[in-house]
Amino acid sequence: MAPVATTESQSPRSDLQDYPDIKNLSITESILDVTPCTPITPSQESWSDYPIPSIESLRPESPPTSLLDGLTLEARNTTLSPPAHSIQDSGFRDSRRRPSYKPGKDREGSPNTYRKLYNSTPEPPSQQAEASARPIESANPQPQAQGYDPSVGPIARKPSVIDLLPPKPKKATYEVKDEVPPYDEPYFDPDFQKAIRHGKNLAGSIESVLLTCDLAKDKDSQIHGLMKNAKQLKQFVAPAVCTIGVVGDSGAGKSSLINSLLDEPDLAETAGLGAACTNVVTEYRLKKSEHTSKYTVEVDCMTDAEIDEQLRELLWSYRQFHLYDLKSNDITVDEQQHLADQSNIAWSTLHAAFGHEKYLTESYLQDKSPGAEEKLQEQLVQWTKQLKWPTQARKNGSFGSAKTIEECNDQLERFRTGNLWPFVKVVRVYLSSQILKSGAILADLPGFHDSNHARVKAAEDYIFSCDEIFVVADIVRVTTNKNVEELIRKTLGNTMGNSRPSQGISLICTKSEIFNTRELKKRFVGHGKRIRAEDINVLEKDIQEAEANDEKAGALHRRDKARDKRDHLLMTARNHFIEELLLRNHAERFSGRSLSVFCISNTLYMDNRDREREHDLLIQASGIRKLRRFCHKVSARAQFRVANHFLGVRLKDMVQRVQMWLTGGSQATMPNDTTIQKLLVSLRDELQTEVSQCIETSMADLQRSRREIMTRPMSRNSLRWTEAALEAYSDWGEYHHSRFAAICRGNGSYQIPGGSFVEWNLEVIKMMTQDMSPWWDALRKSCNVIIKAVEDIIQQKIENMRLKVEDFHGAPLFAQALHTKRDAVAYVLRQLRDLLYERLLSIKRNATQNHGSAYIYELMRPTYRACNLDSGTGVTNRRMSYLRGAIGSTNDPILFNQIRSRLRGDLLTLFVDIRNGLRKDTLEILTQIGADLEMLRGTEAKLLAKNGDFLGRLEGVMKEVLEHMVKIEGSVKPVKKQAERDGYF
Repeated sequence: MAPVATTESQSPRSDLQDYPDIKNLSITESILDVTPCTPITPSQESWSDYPIPSIESLRPESPPTSLLDGLTLEARNTTLSPPAHSIQDSGFRDSRRRPSYKPGKDREGSPNTYRKLYNSTPEPPSQQAEASARPIESANPQPQAQGYDPSVGPIARKPSVIDLLPPKPKKATYEVKDEVPPYDEPYFDPDFQKAIRHGKNLAGSIESVLLTCDLAKDKDSQIHGLMKNAKQLKQFVAPAVCTIGVVGDSGAGKSSLINSLLDEPDLAETAGLGAACTNVVTEYRLKKSEHTSKYTVEVDCMTDAEIDEQLRELLWSYRQFHLYDLKSNDITVDEQQHLADQSNIAWSTLHAAFGHEKYLTESYLQDKSPGAEEKLQEQLVQWTKQLKWPTQARKNGSFGSAKTIEECNDQLERFRTGNLWPFVKVVRVYLSSQILKSGAILADLPGFHDSNHARVKAAEDYIFSCDEIFVVADIVRVTTNKNVEELIRKTLGNTMGNSRPSQGISLICTKSEIFNTRELKKRFVGHGKRIRAEDINVLEKDIQEAEANDEKAGALHRRDKARDKRDHLLMTARNHFIEELLLRNHAERFSGRSLSVFCISNTLYMDNRDREREHDLLIQASGIRKLRRFCHKVSARAQFRVANHFLGVRLKDMVQRVQMWLTGGSQATMPNDTTIQKLLVSLRDELQTEVSQCIETSMADLQRSRREIMTRPMSRNSLRWTEAALEAYSDWGEYHHSRFAAICRGNGSYQIPGGSFVEWNLEVIKMMTQDMSPWWDALRKSCNVIIKAVEDIIQQKIENMRLKVEDFHGAPLFAQALHTKRDAVAYVLRQLRDLLYERLLSIKRNATQNHGSAYIYELMRPTYRACNLDSGTGVTNRRMSYLRGAIGSTNDPILFNQIRSRLRGDLLTLFVDIRNGLRKDTLEILTQIGADLEMLRGTEAKLLAKNGDFLGRLEGVMKEVLEHMVKIEGSVKPVKKQAERDGYF
């Protein structure tokens, strides 16, 4: 489908006519008065970084100077036979100087596309420009197929009539794998990607030869452990490192956008499902190795406690509208409509879940008798227990598989319709898609305007955890400041003001294919404007000539081609104008957070993705390719750290362990074997004990910081905060009773008619929030110092061990292996610091902001509801008494004591999780050190030395592995330097 370009007279919708404020904008002329430009091609695009939070990496005091430190074979005096097979050349250059190359090209000059990613689908033989490492120990040769001679190729046969026909040209359609990655990101650097591929192949080569060992099947043997480790590294894939949340109004094109990004037509389906399906988060993730079907569906159900809260909220939302005296409380028409909408949503949800129950009627839910609400709650809970879930769905999550999109949607419909969806939190769809292979998760998120409190609370928490938010809107809606502000408020709710600083926001303007040709020519074509008049005139002349001579062969084709070029120029100019306009007008609104704008057309993309390659211009005009590259950039920084750890620590450690195993089997015997054995056991136990004590000491230090920096100062200031809160509350006495009631119905939030939004909950904790502001920074810094001290102590303990075994045979190799373990410790501690930072941000958000999970919101909500249920003479005084009782007094600061208690509990949980993480990760590293020490004893290798040529073949493989590791290091070194300059570590 071509862009819907219309003339002024016939235009069903003119974008520029719908921009009432464009002509009055002071920036319009400055935007238009620019040097004429041509459409941007992928190689010309520039992007803004969206860094994932990290804390500065702390390196060991004396790290290895090379990736290859400790990777040399030693103490092998006998000459071994060469391996039966050799690893093919990896394609890396030996030169230390980084060769220059053009964007979009790798070092060999072939297109650098997603086909070259280490985890991409294997390319056809004709596209494999460089040779990759093969497993050395292959299976037995397979019998040759009939009609094939390995020396000359296929055996000639008599040609048939079919063979004599000219080959049918293959239709060249658009392939996502042929798109150009964001090569300016170190993760997508061709050398770095090549290094990952070959690193995996090297692990596969080692695994292949280990499989031929007699001990490979013995699960208790060292060989089996090495083989298992090599297999894991061979299967290394990009983990999910970031989440992109997609929000937007119904009809804005949110589901179509997800389908376009995934390149999966009709997967994210909404038609016919109604508003209910928008209440469930749907994640699209990269399929796992155990998923054999094209699509796998997983469902995360609510717990019993979450179901109880969901039912209580639905019951309250329904009954509040029907049982509340709306007239006597002077509720505005708009608020009455809001309460009616919430009631209708609650009834639709309850009816979807329990419509089969004959007692569920609206009159039944409107029972006004004493204790009716609790009885209704108990009945709803009982009905929930009678629902028929798929086997193990409530306990382990329901799994389903599908081979087609239709089958997948059938699986999804089980949890999006019927009586189960009200109790589903997240639906996950696993599939293979290029956009997911860089570690991204696409999440289709519900809106806030059509959900009850429990759903809004869950959605707000989910959005806070996202790394990037896509706000999807019709391109017409985003052309005025008022529309943009309302769009953000409606789609992001309370998350806008209390989100993570690192979280980026992208405005996705859809339906860019609909425009008025005459209006766009008037606005963007001419001298000093974006498009040269002669360029448009030439194209329109071609269009007119083709239409005038439409009887000639190929005339209509030439007309369509010229029209596509013209529309591409006009769309590009209009889209750039909109993007610049929104960035200028709204960048400051996002409080320093990254803001991006994209104009896209799902229709153009889907209509042209299966057409011949000559329609690639329309694919480019759709903006989907550009947005997809941006998605890859969101995850690139975190993904680089993971992949660099794979190359520099995990792969290197595995190679070192194999070498130590070989060294332990050397013909040179180790003196006093019994004494050494006792010493090794003693060293291992001593190291584990000292590290465990260090971790427990750090836990005590974290708790001390929590008490001294946060909870004790809160106790000392709670009376002062209570006094300030009561003073803020006293202003309510001046409010009209209808406004007082409105604040209670809004759980402390109230929008003044025609004015701003008032957050009374934030007024109550204003002084507390101001006083605590520096405390949060002090706590984070203190925690970082403590974790850094843990790292230093563990590093020193490892160094002490090295000194105690330096006289052993194989000590140099073991010492270098310990350096690798130190790098592993640094990586683990960096990950824990990032976790600590993210969790502290979340706790701070709950303690100092007003949203569904905030302390102040959850503590005050029961009081607001009590106020709502009261009515009659003197109701205002009674409501003020309720609120005064919830806040407390200068003698009994009830509210702030409760906030302190919640904060203390959340911090304690966080520190326990940090301690458990330290225990688990360091224990794994210490266990590997113990295993390395055992390998130096060489029991298995010495036994195998008497049986066959396994040791010889393994050593031959390792020699070639080391040669390839040299090439990997040389190729990756400049990429890592660039990453360090960019602040990746």
